[in-house]
Amino acid sequence: MMKKLLATITALALVVAMGTTTAFAAGTSTDVTTDDGTASIKVNAAYSSSATTQETISVKVQWDAMNFTYSVGGTKTWDASKHEYSTSYGTGSWSQTGNTITVTNHSNVDVKATFTFAKLDSIKDNIKGSFSGTSTVGKKAITDGVVMLNKGEEHNPTGADKVVAALKLTGELSANFNDQVGTVTVKIAKQ
Repeated sequence: MMKKLLATITALALVVAMGTTTAFAAGTSTDVTTDDGTASIKVNAAYSSSATTQETISVKVQWDAMNFTYSVGGTKTWDASKHEYSTSYGTGSWSQTGNTITVTNHSNVDVKATFTFAKLDSIKDNIKGSFSGTSTVGKKAITDGVVMLNKGEEHNPTGADKVVAALKLTGELSANFNDQVGTVTVKIAKQ
């Protein structure tokens, strides 16, 4: 019976010994030979973000006075018998004070800026408007009233792509007119 008891205890000791194996990081092991019986194990970590970036369209639009003058040269001749002037007009031309619109793209996406001039329906004259200008970063010119602006660069708001669009009016304006002739619309859309 003693032999049986001794065999059982030995078997149990072997099972316990097999269950106490020391584990180390994958692919690495070390023998502990320090005086205090400790081992230092390097622990690595990596940051992973599953955050999605939302598209944000943020554009600043600034404009100047938008005051235009249509000037016509010519000569007035006094008719002494009728006490009135007869006028012969030359060719008219437009001049302006503050004819620019600045569009700055602070978005995190490229945008398309579209400029349109619409003459008021009440104006009988044939007034038309066109735009010119080039973007500062992308160096893209306004073509048919449209220009593409590059998205903003992170941490660089002062370097945002922008365009200074200059409005030019053409056509003739009736004599003695002094009022609003039209409106400019700036439409922003994701490119």
